Amino acid sequence: MNGLNREQRIHEPRPDRLATLNPTAAAVGPVVRPFTIPLPDARVQVKIAVFGSPLFTGTPVPYDVTFGGNITVQLWLAIAETDPNGILIPTVNLVGTRAAPQLIPTDIDVMGYSETVNADGDAVVGEVTFTHSGAGPGTPPITVWWLKTRYQPVSGALFEVREWQQIVGAASPRVPGTPLLAGALPP
Repeated sequence: MNGLNREQRIHEPRPDRLATLNPTAAAVGPVVRPFTIPLPDARVQVKIAVFGSPLFTGTPVPYDVTFGGNITVQLWLAIAETDPNGILIPTVNLVGTRAAPQLIPTDIDVMGYSETVNADGDAVVGEVTFTHSGAGPGTPPITVWWLKTRYQPVSGALFEVREWQQIVGAASPRVPGTPLLAGALPP
């Protein structure tokens, strides 16, 4: 095998908590949560998912994470290149634009958004904007919003163990700051 270990190579970093939203709490927002997802090698694709899930197990899914429009979630994703000073510069929009992000989810039977990116760039930059218009009727579930990524080789790409370890070492999303907290909930 010429030094290649042909085991399946998948790297799934721990998901990052973006927000915990209590739809019965007071109004919050808009609050913008930026993030950066490195693209360490053009031969590696990354699945990017932004989704809400119930804080407490046993909650039936799917449910309308917008709670009838009480909560809005908007997403912007773009490919970025690094300039000579090390600054990431957005160059190609993937989802929405920074000025007009895409409303997610697009259907009440889906609880987020997911896309696989196979692009030659230095990173994917993005922002999730949360707006909570105030307490709604009833007692809908408290929802945690996550950023989840999964890196894996594109079809046909093979990596030596050491090379894959270097790629994985550079493949960790960055979400600065503290998760948005709506209502009196632990982070």
